[in-house]
Amino acid sequence: MLIKKDTIMKKLVLSIFAVALSWAMNSCSSDNSESLVPSNNELTASLELVDGSRTTLDTNCKVSWDKDDKISVNGVNYKAKSAGNFATFEKEGAGDAPTGALTAYYPESLKDKKLKEAQDYKSEKISNNPMYAYAASGTNLEFKNICGLLEFSLTGSGSKMSKIVVTANEALNGEFTITDNAAVLNNTKVEDKNKKVTLNMGNGGISLSSTAQKFYIALPAGTYTGFKVAFCKNDKKVEKTATKNVTIARNKIYQLSFSGIVIPN
Repeated sequence: MLIKKDTIMKKLVLSIFAVALSWAMNSCSSDNSESLVPSNNELTASLELVDGSRTTLDTNCKVSWDKDDKISVNGVNYKAKSAGNFATFEKEGAGDAPTGALTAYYPESLKDKKLKEAQDYKSEKISNNPMYAYAASGTNLEFKNICGLLEFSLTGSGSKMSKIVVTANEALNGEFTITDNAAVLNNTKVEDKNKKVTLNMGNGGISLSSTAQKFYIALPAGTYTGFKVAFCKNDKKVEKTATKNVTIARNKIYQLSFSGIVIPN
């Protein structure tokens, strides 16, 4: 068979052009793809809203992130750039941002997977209510409340509290795992120190009056026996004992009211 030389050259040129065009298209596609990938130096986070949850809480149970709130994402700390129910968090410090599946905790100290015995009181706020989020991909985290809240409505006369201590026969703090978005405590090694949670009022304490004030303590979901609440002023206290078992549900508020609290001097 006779094949003309110019035909061979045309086919060769066309082949080279096709390869070059394919390479150019792949290069453009790669560049555009990279520009559309969000940076994990910034993440967005939303809150679960039911009966009550995270930080700022008014009479309508409106909640939101506070500016500078910190979360832990795959062990890396992020800080909120603004306040709101939906907020942007920016990675702190040097090092690479986490990639792939994201597991996040609030407060950031919860990354050790231990519910703390001590909690801090903040006026008009639910302080450090434990939360968890998981995202298989992407940069948006939907946080879930992993505990329930114990709400105290208190009145008193001339009494100044330094702390509220809740105790039970079962564990209230310690190591936990997440099951159905709830913190489940490891009850295989329960010591007396695990059977209480303390809400500290800070320097100077909090004065009670005839106007009811609200206080919140985060507790893991469960049914508790031998449930007691102690209102303390340094080493003095007034203790109340529940007449029935107390059941705490995840993301729900369990309300208790006490009037006329007087702590001995």
